[in-house]
Amino acid sequence: MEFNSLEYRKKRFEKIFSNKKSKNYIGLINFKKLDAVIYEKLKEQCLDFIIASFDPKIKKINFLQNNDEKLKFINKNIGKLYSMTANGFIVPKSHSCKEYNALIKTFYGLFDTKELESVIKYWQEPLGICFKSYDNDRSSLEMSKSSRIYHQTSNAHIESWAGYSNFGINTLLPLFGDTTKNYTEFFEPKENYNDFEVNSANRKNLDQIKYKNYKEKPANPAFKNEYSCGNLICWDNCLLHRTKINDKKSYRIFIVNQFIPYLTRKESKANIISKYRKLGRLTHNILSSKKHFLKFSKINDRRFKSTLGGKRDAYNYNVIKLK
Repeated sequence: MEFNSLEYRKKRFEKIFSNKKSKNYIGLINFKKLDAVIYEKLKEQCLDFIIASFDPKIKKINFLQNNDEKLKFINKNIGKLYSMTANGFIVPKSHSCKEYNALIKTFYGLFDTKELESVIKYWQEPLGICFKSYDNDRSSLEMSKSSRIYHQTSNAHIESWAGYSNFGINTLLPLFGDTTKNYTEFFEPKENYNDFEVNSANRKNLDQIKYKNYKEKPANPAFKNEYSCGNLICWDNCLLHRTKINDKKSYRIFIVNQFIPYLTRKESKANIISKYRKLGRLTHNILSSKKHFLKFSKINDRRFKSTLGGKRDAYNYNVIKLK
């Protein structure tokens, strides 16, 4: 079996996601419906984090007691959220530190299963909490000076083109919004897929590589009703994807991140990951443990790491081991 082949990718993915309680499609994407109680908890924690992310000087209405009121406040004031990146990612800061840690413990706890706890080695930090709308994902917002070969997530891409591991597994959990009008569109690799070639893409040969390695029609009809709020979605890095927004007034709030499984010796040698993404890795054991806390200092509230053309990451944080 060719190491860079699609067959290798599919067998590896189906071995990781072998639990019959979840569903695999096209050998590269997995869907699992969350427990209703956990889903509601994540929804509330996510909204609490977003509200805490607004500048502390912004007056927050005291009666924000339910999710509808919180969503209304967020939608009305989203333009004032200084810690949101150009692509809609909300960066944790000192004033959202408590809410962020509560959220990540619940999210990473989803992967403390018999199936996955011995598989996952690293996650990329910080966790992506995203507010995706037409206003923050138009191709007209393209940054020509960015070193990234794509910029807006509405351009079809794989995460390793942004420096993430080419052996990573992407995770996405939609929490709010109309996922029939604002969603992720996927494109299946062709049988002749070559991972090394795809990860050698640059701006000049990008279209050619996409045409050679990926099918033109979206793969979404194969899992039509699975992409919905409350379903945890995991897919192999090789699956091409993009944000698709059919309604300019729609929005979607979701959690997204990539984990890196324990790699074989051969995979480790072929693993492509940028030095900046390496610095952002934390082990699953730390992130899912109640004995650790990520601290974001006030001095860094107005600072960001410029990651490939955007203020994607928190400027700095410390891992605190609790007694």
